[in-house]
Amino acid sequence: MCECWYHAEINQRHAGQLLIQDGRDGSFLVRQSESVSGAFALCLMYNQQVHTYRILPDENGLLSVQSMQGVEVKKFPSLTELIAAYRGKGNGLVTALHYPVGGQGVEKSGK
Repeated sequence: MCECWYHAEINQRHAGQLLIQDGRDGSFLVRQSESVSGAFALCLMYNQQVHTYRILPDENGLLSVQSMQGVEVKKFPSLTELIAAYRGKGNGLVTALHYPVGGQGVEKSGK
Protein backbone atom coordinates (compact mmCIF):
# COMPACT_ATOMS: atom_id res chain seq x y z
CA MET A 1 0.00 0.00 0.00
CA CYS A 2 1.26 3.50 -0.84
CA GLU A 3 1.02 6.79 0.99
CA CYS A 4 0.47 9.38 -1.72
CA TRP A 5 1.75 12.39 0.23
CA TYR A 6 5.32 11.26 -0.58
CA HIS A 7 7.03 13.05 -3.48
CA ALA A 8 10.63 11.74 -3.24
CA GLU A 9 12.94 13.92 -5.32
CA ILE A 10 11.02 17.15 -5.89
CA ASN A 11 12.75 20.32 -4.75
CA GLN A 12 11.58 22.88 -2.19
CA ARG A 13 10.30 25.26 -4.86
CA HIS A 14 8.17 22.61 -6.59
CA ALA A 15 6.80 21.42 -3.23
CA GLY A 16 5.80 24.99 -2.42
CA GLN A 17 4.05 25.38 -5.77
CA LEU A 18 2.01 22.22 -5.20
CA LEU A 19 0.93 23.36 -1.75
CA ILE A 20 0.09 26.89 -2.90
CA GLN A 21 -2.01 25.41 -5.72
CA ASP A 22 -3.94 23.38 -3.15
CA GLY A 23 -4.19 26.41 -0.86
CA ARG A 24 -5.83 24.80 2.17
CA ASP A 25 -4.48 25.13 5.71
CA GLY A 26 -3.23 21.69 6.70
CA SER A 27 -2.29 20.59 3.16
CA PHE A 28 1.01 18.70 3.29
CA LEU A 29 3.53 16.56 1.47
CA VAL A 30 6.82 14.85 2.27
CA ARG A 31 9.91 14.95 0.06
CA GLN A 32 13.56 13.98 0.38
CA SER A 33 15.72 16.64 1.99
CA GLU A 34 17.91 18.51 -0.46
CA SER A 35 20.51 19.41 2.16
CA VAL A 36 20.70 16.44 4.56
CA SER A 37 21.35 12.96 3.22
CA GLY A 38 18.91 10.36 4.57
CA ALA A 39 16.52 13.01 5.89
CA PHE A 40 13.10 14.13 4.66
CA ALA A 41 11.25 17.43 4.56
CA LEU A 42 7.65 17.76 5.71
CA CYS A 43 6.09 20.70 3.86
CA LEU A 44 2.89 22.11 5.35
CA MET A 45 0.56 24.92 4.22
CA TYR A 46 -0.78 27.33 6.85
CA ASN A 47 -1.96 30.96 6.60
CA GLN A 48 -0.96 31.11 2.92
CA GLN A 49 2.64 30.18 3.77
CA VAL A 50 4.56 26.96 3.29
CA HIS A 51 6.29 25.76 6.47
CA THR A 52 9.03 23.14 6.18
CA TYR A 53 10.10 20.76 8.95
CA ARG A 54 13.06 18.43 8.75
CA ILE A 55 12.45 14.74 9.50
CA LEU A 56 15.66 13.14 10.73
CA PRO A 57 16.61 9.52 11.39
CA ASP A 58 18.47 8.73 14.61
CA GLU A 59 21.28 6.19 15.01
CA ASN A 60 18.66 3.40 15.19
CA GLY A 61 16.79 4.55 12.09
CA LEU A 62 13.85 5.98 14.04
CA LEU A 63 12.39 9.16 12.54
CA SER A 64 11.50 12.39 14.33
CA VAL A 65 10.39 15.88 13.33
CA GLN A 66 12.49 18.89 14.28
CA SER A 67 9.85 21.21 15.73
CA MET A 68 9.42 24.04 18.20
CA GLN A 69 11.58 24.17 21.30
CA GLY A 70 9.98 22.61 24.33
CA VAL A 71 7.95 20.08 22.33
CA GLU A 72 8.59 16.48 23.31
CA VAL A 73 10.52 14.61 20.60
CA LYS A 74 8.54 11.61 19.36
CA LYS A 75 10.22 8.87 17.35
CA PHE A 76 8.65 6.56 14.79
CA PRO A 77 9.83 3.49 12.86
CA SER A 78 8.39 4.71 9.54
CA LEU A 79 7.24 7.81 7.70
CA THR A 80 3.73 6.36 7.60
CA GLU A 81 3.53 6.14 11.39
CA LEU A 82 5.07 9.58 11.84
CA ILE A 83 2.54 11.19 9.49
CA ALA A 84 -0.35 9.33 11.14
CA ALA A 85 0.67 10.74 14.54
CA TYR A 86 0.58 14.32 13.25
CA ARG A 87 -2.73 13.95 11.37
CA GLY A 88 -4.99 14.59 14.37
CA LYS A 89 -3.15 17.42 16.08
CA GLY A 90 -0.16 19.62 15.36
CA ASN A 91 2.11 18.35 18.16
CA GLY A 92 4.53 21.26 17.67
CA LEU A 93 3.72 21.97 14.01
CA VAL A 94 1.93 25.17 13.00
CA THR A 95 -1.20 23.11 12.32
CA ALA A 96 -2.22 19.47 12.04
CA LEU A 97 -1.73 17.52 8.82
CA HIS A 98 -5.15 17.37 7.16
CA TYR A 99 -4.93 17.19 3.36
CA PRO A 100 -2.26 15.06 1.68
CA VAL A 101 -1.10 16.49 -1.64
CA GLY A 102 -0.65 13.56 -4.01
CA GLY A 103 2.72 12.24 -5.11
CA GLN A 104 4.29 8.95 -6.09
CA GLY A 105 3.80 7.26 -2.73
CA VAL A 106 6.06 5.31 -0.41
CA GLU A 107 5.73 1.71 0.62
CA LYS A 108 3.82 1.21 3.88
CA SER A 109 7.02 0.21 5.71
CA GLY A 110 8.42 3.68 5.02
CA LYS A 111 11.64 2.29 3.57
